Amino acid sequence: MTGPDDSRMQDALRRAFLEDMGLGRDGAPATIGPYRVVEELGEGGGGRVFLAIHQDLLKRVALKVLDAGPGTPRARVERFRREATAAARLRHPNIVGVHDIGQDGSAHYIAMDLVEGGTLLDWIERKRPSLEERLRVVESVARAVACAHEAGVLHRDLKPLNILMRPEGDPVVVDFGLARQEDDESLTHEGAVMGTPAYMAPEQLRGALGELDARTDVYALGVILYQTVAGTVPYQGESSTALH
Repeated sequence: MTGPDDSRMQDALRRAFLEDMGLGRDGAPATIGPYRVVEELGEGGGGRVFLAIHQDLLKRVALKVLDAGPGTPRARVERFRREATAAARLRHPNIVGVHDIGQDGSAHYIAMDLVEGGTLLDWIERKRPSLEERLRVVESVARAVACAHEAGVLHRDLKPLNILMRPEGDPVVVDFGLARQEDDESLTHEGAVMGTPAYMAPEQLRGALGELDARTDVYALGVILYQTVAGTVPYQGESSTALH
């Protein structure tokens, strides 16, 4: 049983720990929901990603944040929230774990596993792994994607940038922002081409979203395997039209 003095001591220790972490650096917001922000890790179309710490649990997480102001399209917010629900229903050591989802004012956030080893291509550049090691990583990614497919989830944006590496060399599939769940067709529109052209299957490039199935992700895995081994993608092009 703890008394008032113990509670004050715990609060003081927590504040000291958070201050020692240098929270709020580089112009990042100080807090988002129950999380104190340490620094920004990156930014993309799906939102900004911060290194953050849960103020009560003192757990480090990757906090993905979408600031949805008045002009933000509803579909973008729905895609953001769908990323959390799609990943949260999956349990696999090579799929990013989602711990929390919430909203703080106009900011929608997802708290995920913090993976600190860089992207797949960063890892290849830095570690110069053997062919056997590269094939092992792609096999692990393929098994993770198979797990998603068994749960009825298509990723639809598989690429090296969405494969992060743990320091020990294990891959983690992230960014389910374009994922489609078999029981949710609300954001599927014929003719809407979304994804990264070099990794998109022909039906995806055509915008024939009604034709997408597990084979679409398998195509992207084939491109990733090719690039992991050969150092380049099999087809070059800056747009879907160039690769059509």
